[in-house]
Amino acid sequence: MIALQALVYPTVDLVCKPSEDYVWDLSEYNIRHHRELIEATIMALRADAGLLHMVYLRGTDPADPLVSPLYVPDATGLPPTLILTAEYDALRLEAEGFARKLRRASVRTRVIRYRGMDHAFVDKIGLYPQAEDCMEEIAAEVRQLRSRNGTDSA
Repeated sequence: MIALQALVYPTVDLVCKPSEDYVWDLSEYNIRHHRELIEATIMALRADAGLLHMVYLRGTDPADPLVSPLYVPDATGLPPTLILTAEYDALRLEAEGFARKLRRASVRTRVIRYRGMDHAFVDKIGLYPQAEDCMEEIAAEVRQLRSRNGTDSA
């Protein structure tokens, strides 16, 4: 049984259509500086969605909840979830929409949005303090889970 989901800037909507929990809209990004560069970065990842679908799906229905968890009919009973997003990631809105769906189903859900970051910032561990912080947050959730379940060796 899965005891915890730790989702780092996840893709949870391979259908790429509005849902009850989220609508993708560039105006949801509060871009104060370097607008052209940041918008171009966000839109480039968004534009690559079709290619990613072909690579990952290979004929599988993108609306299948096992592929696009945003479309699970009933999220009740899913494990506690930690969702880590990047402020300027094209996937941020769908991940935060998934968090809303989980919370509505009373799934313990925590979302951390890393300000100023874009997709794949965790790859910069050792360069970006936010990448290290992200890994620390996941480790803290695992330690907390172990403590609650009485499996902590300390």
